[in-house]
Amino acid sequence: LEIAHRNSLRLLKLVNSLLDFSRIEAGRIEASFAPTDLSAATADLASNFRSAMQAAGMELIVDCPPLAEPVYVDGEMWEKIVLNLLSNAFKFTLEGSVTVRLRASGAYAALTVSDTGIGIPESELPHIFERFHRVEAAKGRTYEGTGIGLALVQELVKLHGGSISATSSPGEGSSFAVSVPFGTAHLPRERIGSARPTLPTGVRSESFTEEALTWLIKDSDPSLRDETGRRDWHAAESGKRGRLLIADDNADMREHLSRILGQEYDLVMAVDGKQALDVILRDPPDLLLTDVMMPNLDGVGLLRAVRANPATRGLPVIFLSARAGEEARVEGLEAGADDYIVKPFTARELQARVGAGIEMLRVRREAEKSVREGEERFRTLANNISQFAWMMDEKGWTFWYNQRWFDYTGTTMKDVEGWGWQKVHHPDHVQRVTERFLRAIETGEVWEDTFPLRGKDGRYRWFLSRALPIRDAENRVLRWFGTNTDITQQLDTERELRRANADLEQFAYSASHDLQEPLRSVKIYSELLSSRRSGGLDADALEFLSYLNTGASRLETLVRDLLAYMKVSKLHAPPEPADADEAMQEALKNLAGAIAESEARITVGTLPILPVHSVHLQQLFQNLIGNAIKYRGRKKPVVNAAAVRQNETWLFSVTDNGIGVEPEYKDYIFELFKRLHTRDEYSGTGLGLAICQRIVERYHGRIWIESKPGEGSTFYFVLPA
Repeated sequence: LEIAHRNSLRLLKLVNSLLDFSRIEAGRIEASFAPTDLSAATADLASNFRSAMQAAGMELIVDCPPLAEPVYVDGEMWEKIVLNLLSNAFKFTLEGSVTVRLRASGAYAALTVSDTGIGIPESELPHIFERFHRVEAAKGRTYEGTGIGLALVQELVKLHGGSISATSSPGEGSSFAVSVPFGTAHLPRERIGSARPTLPTGVRSESFTEEALTWLIKDSDPSLRDETGRRDWHAAESGKRGRLLIADDNADMREHLSRILGQEYDLVMAVDGKQALDVILRDPPDLLLTDVMMPNLDGVGLLRAVRANPATRGLPVIFLSARAGEEARVEGLEAGADDYIVKPFTARELQARVGAGIEMLRVRREAEKSVREGEERFRTLANNISQFAWMMDEKGWTFWYNQRWFDYTGTTMKDVEGWGWQKVHHPDHVQRVTERFLRAIETGEVWEDTFPLRGKDGRYRWFLSRALPIRDAENRVLRWFGTNTDITQQLDTERELRRANADLEQFAYSASHDLQEPLRSVKIYSELLSSRRSGGLDADALEFLSYLNTGASRLETLVRDLLAYMKVSKLHAPPEPADADEAMQEALKNLAGAIAESEARITVGTLPILPVHSVHLQQLFQNLIGNAIKYRGRKKPVVNAAAVRQNETWLFSVTDNGIGVEPEYKDYIFELFKRLHTRDEYSGTGLGLAICQRIVERYHGRIWIESKPGEGSTFYFVLPA
């Protein structure tokens, strides 16, 4: 009831301020100016803040000696002027004193409210009386507030024919000076009364002082809990109580969250983002529940700091905010939050979402464990291939070599990190090699070169070096993976080059196979969690698990397509010709679901028998017709496949009515991992057409596209008769 009453007063104060503004703008403010003992009235109003000042360890100085004559003021308006200025001073003064002084200054009564607080930057002073203006990153007792208090004070002072000004020194304090004229010449006659106004009832002052008290950390606040004997916080792994960090500058909200979550979890409280970050860096919790708007460091800044630290990057973070609506939620999730809860919320909703966040942490740790195991397998494979292997970042900085490199060169990682590899290159070649590799980094093209490298015995041997750019979904180079193959003693260069490529492909093939095992673990665990609908997972948790499962399926498809790409050149010549008609029917059978869903109309002409592997024909038809269905735009797909004999070859065509391809991308689309659209628009791995090209070239044919954007495309390929 106390919390409800206190927050009702806060809401009442805000509503009254907004109503005052609307009345002032409409010219309907009902002021009643009466002769007032301004010294006594001001001293009484200031005394309301004495208990809050004492609780904060500060001194309140009231210096209001009697004036020679009464001052004509509206009692309620004067109350709002004094209380707003005092509230502001208390909010931004963390230690020292606040002074309220009233003096006669010529024809004016001069009120000064000064403090020893944080001060106001010089660039902000011209704007502090503007409505809804807030000084960013101001270190106050709270981030709460509307930014209308000083604007309202200025309007009320103007109604009295007076003026207000401010002076400040950052780090030393601020002073607000209000001047109100003596007499009545400046006031509307119809608004001047003879009776003294009734002294304030205390209801309005209570709303100010009660709010101010919530800015102080209470002794009973869990924020002050002794943290020296913390329990094991790895609750998501061990099955023990989870440890939550709650960051909110509102004491009532911290107490409310403590009541809801304290029975099930161990809680640590923080009053702002900076304090929360200190706790996280010292002893990371299982989950962070943070308000968005806080002093010193807000929730978004706290989240960025958490995500930027590799040690805390995976920490689940849930935003709490009074900002409702899809836009606010999307902004929070785009900032990197795992969930976004709008205030007010129910206890069950909060418990369910926090529970889902803890469960998500467990899933992440399982996934990280699988990734670590996959990395270990990768290193084992890389250290046991016959080539030197190495990796560079997108700018060419080498950060990893396999053991073969160190065994041959006799160097250490410290010797060759970055561009240190130049030390073992022959002086006559190092400049040429460096220039060519810099060009490859600039263009993002595959790099290949031959050059001598010095061994630990001082002798040079010739190596074939090849580096492949690894790209993300937006086609940006993330890193380079390269190998060096010793070709010194090889007499048949072509045979050894084939062997080197085969070894590299075998390594990639083996690595891809090893990637599938942790992928299966991710899919199995996410599917198991998704099936437990009665186990406490809410809709958001199930949605996140579906994202996890979709990502694993996408990566599984990528690995499968990579394997298909590598297998193309491994098959020997087919023992007997294959029927292209049968291969087409198998492809259409595999595409039956997509054909039915899209209501596609597929027509196929008579297809020949060819000296080509049936599995290769099936892959060609399935990829090309599948693409025609996928990139259909808003139309129902119409696809026609045909073949025409041309001397010793067959010319195949697959024509569609889809979205088409711009002319400048006709060659680009056949390259590895090349995509013209985001995955949100069209799913895929960027390998389908590269596989098609590799199959066709395997039989010494060629493949190309003719297309008009918006009107459709025709893919042609030639195979031997």
